[in-house]
Amino acid sequence: MARVAVIEPWGGGSHAAWTAGLRRHSRHDITVVTLADRAWRWRLRGSAPWFAERIAGLRWRPEVLIVSSLVDAASLRGLTGRDVPMVLYAHETQWAYPGDRLDVESAMRNLVSMLAVDQVWFNSDFHRRTALTAAADLIDRMPVDQQVDAVARLQGKSDVVYPGVDLSWATPTFVENGPPVVLWPHRWDSDKNPDVFERALSGLDAGAADFRLVLAGDDSCPSSDVRARIVDRFAQRILAVGPFDVDAYRRWLHRSHLVVSCTAHEFFGMAVVEALAAGCRPVLPGAFSYPEIVAEPGVDRLYAPGRFGSALAGEIRRWPDLGPAVSVERFAWRNRIGEYDERLAALA
Repeated sequence: MARVAVIEPWGGGSHAAWTAGLRRHSRHDITVVTLADRAWRWRLRGSAPWFAERIAGLRWRPEVLIVSSLVDAASLRGLTGRDVPMVLYAHETQWAYPGDRLDVESAMRNLVSMLAVDQVWFNSDFHRRTALTAAADLIDRMPVDQQVDAVARLQGKSDVVYPGVDLSWATPTFVENGPPVVLWPHRWDSDKNPDVFERALSGLDAGAADFRLVLAGDDSCPSSDVRARIVDRFAQRILAVGPFDVDAYRRWLHRSHLVVSCTAHEFFGMAVVEALAAGCRPVLPGAFSYPEIVAEPGVDRLYAPGRFGSALAGEIRRWPDLGPAVSVERFAWRNRIGEYDERLAALA
């Protein structure tokens, strides 16, 4: 059994769920050192000295360090030394978000962090491929006389290690009573394209389609105008508005029929996996990580780019004949933990 320290500066949401699941299911001795889920830029820029002090203060010496992609792993390694194997788990990378102007400082910290560690574990193959492409583009921006062949080095140390998801609570259900219930489980930030969701709902309303809504995603800060408009306009169709506590959230997943996404990117999609495990049918784009999640050979369950509105309308018209549920059991911790434990044992 190896002694493993997990370094996580964003102790909330999917990050917290992942660390809790790893600690609960692993045969190794897992200790999580964490900070609250706020001030992400300061976490990436400056949390390494704080974590180095906590690592030094542990009563035992770690045999493996797993660091989140929101840690400056190069600085942390410089402060703690190279004698302990270090893995970077890439929940996200700052160069791969769509739409916004590239934050070169944050992207460079991700790049150098990946070069500094022994292994990089990406949460999807989509994430790995886009990150390596973005790393090459970032290097091309540098002055020619300082460029290095970093991408080849990253390819050699990078793997896809899907996150485990707690699905012990999920029983696939499909209650046909009443109109279909559409679930929005995402943040209301612009990268999730809530305005596309709003337009699709308006089209359904104009076409007199019958549906209900569960709006489960955390609101933005500042609060989302799109969310406010949807809540106001579709009040008679809304069954519940989040955020919810864990038990209430899971109950609403079981009462929903269609899980939707019109996002501009998705590195993995833990909320979607949970909804599919509860029996929701997918209205998801055939892009990003979703083809890896809805991986059923010969079955086309994903919509083409730009077709969210028509895909959602089509599924509602077909109600209740929406076809079989999508199996996501391979992402349950009981099916994922073996790979984690083997990798950690090899590193230790």
